[in-house]
Amino acid sequence: MSYANVMILETEQKVRIRVTSLDKPQIPEKTEKEWILMLNDAAAKLKISAAIITKVGQKDIEVFAESTNKGNPYEPKAKIALGTGLYCETVLARNRELAVSNAKTHPHWKANSEAKNEMISYYGLPIKWPDGEFFGTVCILDKKPMFLSSEIKRITAECRIEAEKSLACLTDDLRAQ
Repeated sequence: MSYANVMILETEQKVRIRVTSLDKPQIPEKTEKEWILMLNDAAAKLKISAAIITKVGQKDIEVFAESTNKGNPYEPKAKIALGTGLYCETVLARNRELAVSNAKTHPHWKANSEAKNEMISYYGLPIKWPDGEFFGTVCILDKKPMFLSSEIKRITAECRIEAEKSLACLTDDLRAQ
């Protein structure tokens, strides 16, 4: 098993989580392209700056798949060290959703690196392998304050469900070999 230490920004508490171990299948390019299309649809429907799926490793978190819309500042395959107070780290550490409607007005979030990059609103959910190890997160980010609507929650949850279905299929295929 592989582990990572992630931080809850508000408390600076570090939590040890199980992350993708070496026995997991690689994500095929076809699946990654399907995720990008799904994230493009989500970004367009929600009229947001970015929709991304991250992959957490032992020491960093990677932008694994991202919407390709004009407002998305995230570089494909960019990696950021864990322990820096990312929104996604808190999602993983708490193992539940995180909603930040406006980081500029929040005492804990206004100094995080994503808010400094003008991504001031965030909604994210954890993504897991069938055995419970964390793959990463699915999240939406925007440069303007965001009201957390039922549509945002639904579309983000649908993206998580589809990503977890893909991970389950890949795991089943590996077992069948």
